[in-house]
Amino acid sequence: MDTNSVVICAKLIDTNYRSFELIAALKLSFSHLHLMQIENPPNDCVLVFDMKGVGFMHMTCLKMEVVVTYLKYIQEALPLKIRAIHILNSNYIFSRILDLFKMFMKSELLTLFHTHSSGMKLEKFHEEWVPAACLPKEYGGEVSFEKLMNQTKKGIKEIQPFLDAEEQLRKCI
Repeated sequence: MDTNSVVICAKLIDTNYRSFELIAALKLSFSHLHLMQIENPPNDCVLVFDMKGVGFMHMTCLKMEVVVTYLKYIQEALPLKIRAIHILNSNYIFSRILDLFKMFMKSELLTLFHTHSSGMKLEKFHEEWVPAACLPKEYGGEVSFEKLMNQTKKGIKEIQPFLDAEEQLRKCI
């Protein structure tokens, strides 16, 4: 991996579909992107999504217009290049979600998707795709997902006044 690349990992902490809030999750991802741009902005990123615990009922939480807007943003306005999108513990549900939104994705984005089943050997993933050192402990790295998540939360709290002001500005436009 490039020395100025960043790996962004995401997974559901609470897998109950009733607890899943799409808009809150997307706001968090935007906040995380803002945070990364402050100090030593990366050239590109690799996204790693763990689908463990995602079930059919999560599909009922997807709001088509929100996801389409998000896809448009990451394809046309994201301030860094996405090098790859890895889906860990890929399942039938993810395939259906991807099928649902393919029509809103450019071919360039679709080619970035790499799905990995739940039986995948992490060593192979590290060799071929993402070094272990770039991932949370749960995926072979050294620092726990929880610790990384807490660091991210702390950073987002520090820039919260900026994020709030930006949101107010967007409401005025």
